[in-house]
Amino acid sequence: MIKYSDTSTMKKNFAIRKNQEKHTCQMCRHKSDWPWDLHVHHIDGKKWDHSLKNLLVVCSKCHAKIHKQTKPWAYRKTAILKKRIKDYQTEIKRLSKILKTIEDNPLAEY
Repeated sequence: MIKYSDTSTMKKNFAIRKNQEKHTCQMCRHKSDWPWDLHVHHIDGKKWDHSLKNLLVVCSKCHAKIHKQTKPWAYRKTAILKKRIKDYQTEIKRLSKILKTIEDNPLAEY
């Protein structure tokens, strides 16, 4: 979990920015009355800079796009898929060797 410095200023400035943007995502223009649906993104990536000019109001989907992230379960799914791909590649190599042996010597046992 990321720790922010001076969270009271961040919360105050985030509330100001949400009001300035009329509770609308600055990227996709999605309007939300739900406080948890909108996030604050530090434009310059400096988590300690809570100045109004550095805070971007975004919905959760756009925030994920900014960070090129997906839902937490997707990371587990990605890891599983990467392992399966590696296993398949290993199996393809093994079968390729067998095929080569058969092509070189059709009567050989494999």
